[in-house]
Amino acid sequence: MTKIAIISNSDKDPGLEFSHELVKSINKKGAIGYIACDISTCENDDRAGADFESDLFICTGGDGTFLRAARMLYKHRKPIMGINLGTLGFLSEVDRNEIDMKLDDIISGNYTVQERFMLKVVLKKSDGGIFDDIALNDVVISRSPLSRIMQLKTLVNGTVVDNFRGDGVIISTPTGSTGYSLSAGGPIVEPDVDLFIVTPICPHTLIARSFIATAERTLGVEINDTYMHTAIMTIDGQTHVEVAGGDFVSICGNTEKVMMLKVSDKSFFDLLRNKIHDGGIK
Repeated sequence: MTKIAIISNSDKDPGLEFSHELVKSINKKGAIGYIACDISTCENDDRAGADFESDLFICTGGDGTFLRAARMLYKHRKPIMGINLGTLGFLSEVDRNEIDMKLDDIISGNYTVQERFMLKVVLKKSDGGIFDDIALNDVVISRSPLSRIMQLKTLVNGTVVDNFRGDGVIISTPTGSTGYSLSAGGPIVEPDVDLFIVTPICPHTLIARSFIATAERTLGVEINDTYMHTAIMTIDGQTHVEVAGGDFVSICGNTEKVMMLKVSDKSFFDLLRNKIHDGGIK
């Protein structure tokens, strides 16, 4: 019997009303459904995946909910699907009014699983400290609101690609190509390929441009050691780490990938057109 764990978000689903109804619907259709965690109040991220015997996970909320859930679950190789209760919901391909008709397919196994490329991030502080994390969407290195523009050097396998002044840089996966990277002028990339997208943020030059590197490369971002102001590295919009002059960020492909459950018959370009080109904002 299919066992489905629900990762909820009471900020998007007040009182978990929708999540409880989803559990009832799953059980009514002959599977086992239960709420594993309310992600908005979950102090220990691992609690959301406490029962790894579940066949798959459904998270209810928006893209932020999906990102946090995916970051919890990727090591356990469990399929995860998002139900959009927010606005754009690009990572959550199923809207709340579609789920009932999709549950039959999910329970019967009539779905595909798409592996999504992730980034492994290592921050080497100038004082010797080290911080590491993973990212499904993007890594953003940017100046704080009141600080001056940064001078950044980008490298691929140790070779300098560009040295520019600006507000920062975005290193994105294909999954994240429709997020901040797109707003900053980066390309749209189909999400089922493995590569990096590097996009400067408001570069103070005429020649700094977004570029793409293959997943086998190692990317580097070096903050000029004369930079005396505060800057921030943000990972998937979930983790924020202060960075400073002389710090170095190394980014490569992560060994594990996120397993995204796909039950919709919509193509990536259908979603792109519906959520971004045709309006997204309601």
